[in-house]
Amino acid sequence: MNEYFKGEYPLVLIIIAFSMGVTWGLMFAVIAPYLKDLGYSATEYGILGSITVLSSVLFTFISGVLSDYIGARRIYFFGLFIGGFSFLMISSADKFLIAIGYLVLGASSSLAYTASSALVSRSVSDEKLHYMYSYVSAANTLGVALGGFMGWIPVILSDVLSISLSQLYSYTIIGLGLLRFGVSPLALKVREYGFKEGRNIRDVLKGFRGLGIVYWIVFLNILIGFGAALSIHNIDYYFALKFDVRSSELGSIFGIENLIMAFLMYKMPNLADRLGGTVKLYIILAMSSLPLLIGMTLTDIFIISAGLFVIRTILMNVANPLFSAFTMRLIPHDKRGVGSALFSLAWNIPAGFGRAVGGYMLDLDIELPLRVTTVFYGVAITGLMLLIKRYGLEESSQQS
Repeated sequence: MNEYFKGEYPLVLIIIAFSMGVTWGLMFAVIAPYLKDLGYSATEYGILGSITVLSSVLFTFISGVLSDYIGARRIYFFGLFIGGFSFLMISSADKFLIAIGYLVLGASSSLAYTASSALVSRSVSDEKLHYMYSYVSAANTLGVALGGFMGWIPVILSDVLSISLSQLYSYTIIGLGLLRFGVSPLALKVREYGFKEGRNIRDVLKGFRGLGIVYWIVFLNILIGFGAALSIHNIDYYFALKFDVRSSELGSIFGIENLIMAFLMYKMPNLADRLGGTVKLYIILAMSSLPLLIGMTLTDIFIISAGLFVIRTILMNVANPLFSAFTMRLIPHDKRGVGSALFSLAWNIPAGFGRAVGGYMLDLDIELPLRVTTVFYGVAITGLMLLIKRYGLEESSQQS
């Protein structure tokens, strides 16, 4: 492992990834019960999610361009720092401020995510890219697991201190915002390799052209993004609505799945090398997760449903870093900012509409979003299999 960690830059990326994981893990645990206590319906919850995703579209484009123009580390810092303000606004009980907070959250998250992907892709050689993506993702996922288990803290403190859960949820979200402020300056310490300074902005914008087969992969990502938004992005509200669970139960689900996934992500690159391809492993795992989504709709027992969700999430997501490395290998170094933006847009645009549609479906039939998601996933993964076979993408990417 040490050969991939020469210099300080990978370590800084891992520290940031872990810290941001804690932020999202704990936020996942508390946000649905918090908004539910404030009187939000499933449709309103889905609309808030759509506001976040749709607001990110413009800033995803900006982040990709600026990451290739002035460097990804500066954009990463700015996105993380601005994100702290969004958490402070969401912590209020005012619906207008919460909506603005979600708007800022979408913009800041897209800035940070797009820049971070470009930054990771420039941190090691292409031959070791699937290792670096996996290590950073493992650190982030471990942080998410820890944050998920921390969902018990507001519940315990509420009983001990006799303070309402809603108030403690608000304090928790404030703390997460402060954590973002504290971690964001670390991004400026990251070394960035393969970045060409002094480029003309028009040349950077031309990076969106001439990417060939990448456009087909972007289309498949659109299908996956929309399918995920219909159900997976609202899954916390699904569990809260169907089983009336609190942050402690939601946090435990999130914590367990991510704790297991962090360990497995660390092992994925070696396994992919043994199987002879990163995408081959991704397809096998993703396809095997689909029956479990349907299984969730067939049970009214929380432990069974949660167990199926944990296994399904691990199978669908554990190889995502391998897929990210595979797609980045298809893109020249000086275009990886705009390349990252393209993949983010392919996820965010359909997800923006999908969350609202999924929330509406939840109000109509609580199981409908999961069933429709299964169809979208199946079509997209099958399309990827055909694409790999038709163009021999695995072989060409491994040789790049």
